[in-house]
Amino acid sequence: MSDPTSTPALEAASLVRHFASGKATLEVLRGVDLSVRPAEIAAIVGPSGSGKSTLLHCLGGLDRPTSGVARVGGVDLWDLADADRARVRNRQVGFVFQSHHLLPDFDARENVMLPMLISGRDRADAAARALQLLDDVGLAPRATHAPSELSGGEQQRVAVARALANGPAVVLADEPSGNLDARASEGLHELLDELRRERRSTFLLATHDPELARRADRVLAIRDGRLELVDREDPATWVTPSHVEVQS
Repeated sequence: MSDPTSTPALEAASLVRHFASGKATLEVLRGVDLSVRPAEIAAIVGPSGSGKSTLLHCLGGLDRPTSGVARVGGVDLWDLADADRARVRNRQVGFVFQSHHLLPDFDARENVMLPMLISGRDRADAAARALQLLDDVGLAPRATHAPSELSGGEQQRVAVARALANGPAVVLADEPSGNLDARASEGLHELLDELRRERRSTFLLATHDPELARRADRVLAIRDGRLELVDREDPATWVTPSHVEVQS
């Protein structure tokens, strides 16, 4: 029997994404190769406009790459029919965005329940699991509070709990600490470490936050539309000018 941990949680092979801009073409991703192990935290750094968000969207099944392969748990997302890809995305990929994207008319528990209800889970079971996840992120006492009644750090913790709702193979987080103050950011950093240790969760983070990146197992810089491994302890090596080709 094969070892399930031998299959990468997330993979990209020769991933390319171009965008049309009038008569020109913007080459944002130019052949990205990536393999993230189960229970690994990997961070992607790079200047704004370098393609970090585009890469996460292609890897998570939100944006179709121009060419190349994106696999989650060994499944090529872009070789699936739309309905099948949506199903895999709902069950195998969790998303955490900078702006939380919590639904304002639902309380914290209902926001965490939503991915489970979409996947067809029993409502009572979804409610119980949502409460457990909120407890895991330290927010069980705030379960019935609306997003407007939560601090920025608390809202981000709800977003993390929601991302974990269906037990995904990987969580993609796009600038998860971007709107948080220093104290809330530190709390988020500790939470991700704890979830990786206790739940064997896998995270791929796109971030400008050097402290968050340093806590990752690996830091990769996106340069010229490709990923390069950089020194986790030396942020000075992370930043190079973004180079996005424009072809007419």
